[in-house]
Amino acid sequence: MKRTNILIALASLVIPGLITGFWFYTSAPAREPVTLPDFSRIDIPHAPLSTPIDHPKPPVETTTTILFDLSHGNQVSLSEIDPFIRSIESLGGSIEVTSQESFLGDALKHANAFVSLAPTIGYFANERAALLSFVQRGGKLIIASDPTRTMQSFMAAEGAPQGSAAPTGLSGVDAANLILEPFDIAILDDYLYDMKSNEGNFRNVIFSDFHDNSLMAGIEKLVIYGGHTVNSHGDSLTESRETTFSSLTDQAGIFSPFALVKYGAGSVLAMGDLSLLTTQYAYSADNQVFVENLAKSLTENNRGKTLSDFPSVFDGDVALIPDEGIQMNADLVTTIAKLERMIGLQPGELTVSAKNDANKNRIVLSTFSASQDTQDIIKNLKINLSPESKKTTPTPTQETEKIPTATATPPGEMGDTYNPKGTDYEDIIPGGTTGEPEGPAEIEIPGMDVIATKNLGVVGLIRDEKQTTLVLLASSQENLQSFVDMLTIEGLSGCFIQENVAACKISASNMIPKG
Repeated sequence: MKRTNILIALASLVIPGLITGFWFYTSAPAREPVTLPDFSRIDIPHAPLSTPIDHPKPPVETTTTILFDLSHGNQVSLSEIDPFIRSIESLGGSIEVTSQESFLGDALKHANAFVSLAPTIGYFANERAALLSFVQRGGKLIIASDPTRTMQSFMAAEGAPQGSAAPTGLSGVDAANLILEPFDIAILDDYLYDMKSNEGNFRNVIFSDFHDNSLMAGIEKLVIYGGHTVNSHGDSLTESRETTFSSLTDQAGIFSPFALVKYGAGSVLAMGDLSLLTTQYAYSADNQVFVENLAKSLTENNRGKTLSDFPSVFDGDVALIPDEGIQMNADLVTTIAKLERMIGLQPGELTVSAKNDANKNRIVLSTFSASQDTQDIIKNLKINLSPESKKTTPTPTQETEKIPTATATPPGEMGDTYNPKGTDYEDIIPGGTTGEPEGPAEIEIPGMDVIATKNLGVVGLIRDEKQTTLVLLASSQENLQSFVDMLTIEGLSGCFIQENVAACKISASNMIPKG
């Protein structure tokens, strides 16, 4: 009885399952074949790579200095832009970086170009003024911003101590535009994208329409891996296709990530993309050709130095030529050593010579009673050593208003050397000799008319294709040595500069006898 019940129970469980299986699966299961894509025919977009350009070994002696900014929160390191750095060095460029401890204007004096990539900290007003003057004097300025390298930062208030916070927030675009505004250039806070003309990604925009400019020579295709739009009245260098959009408006149009503007004797290049210069993307399409062209533009055609660059006015060796009226003595040797340090020459780069070498830079030391050779130099500076004296005829009123004094004349006939108030140190020269002027009592300087030579120091700069000449003039050798002392301390900060001539007062503090 129990066995029968068990068999009935098992049959109740098994038989329905067998019936269901035979109902749904009448035959052996057949696997449907899976259709796979034809991978051999798939054309995946990829970056067209170019053959790396071989760079020659950097020359032993550099020919120019390129100053890179690393003091304004720049979101880049020199190792990231190694292709750009190696191109500059192979062409004779020397790489220097800014320091927060030194004033930017001083660093720019010996530079041919200034490069600031992805700055995120604003520039102070005096730094912006120094960059403006640098470009006017022939300097080359490159400012780059990148949509992938931006951050919100805070700019210190004008005149506030370094490191102090201010309520003004800045993005990378804002920091770049602070510099670019005087040059009528603006980088937009957007990114360009193209759904048709791109390299694997809509933000990797391809440019193939270029202007006739040396920066674009030999280029057929550039790939911009995310770039800002740059607007200006200058040369845009390249233009996008009509299928390119700006994220700012999501409207199609013609855009450019570059702007090149001529300003004064120099130029400004604004870039809305930094990837072109980096190791990761420099070898895509013709990007490295652009890198090479940019390096050439920075290292060739060194700008002509002016007195605004003083004392960094020389490149290479310099000969110091004392004029005929200058005597070689121990004091003059000290003066020469100070000149060498002031100009920033290395030991051995400054030599003393009695003769001029037309192919070598020179410093001429002279009084206003100059030799004929030095007078020729002075004439080139448009300085007149024999101006017409402007005499004032005393009026009768001036003669009759003299009131007799009851003070007796001191015994001993002191004459002009007597000074009841004490020694007039402006007439005393270190070493105990008087500073009697040698040569004319008055000279005529461009922009200043006629001026007395007493306690006057003059700096003149002449440049031609073969040499640079720096002339230092004073009324006597003793005054000249005091003048050099003053220049090593103060530079031309207290001088009146008119083009290539600076007129300075030799201050009394440098003329007081020591010891």
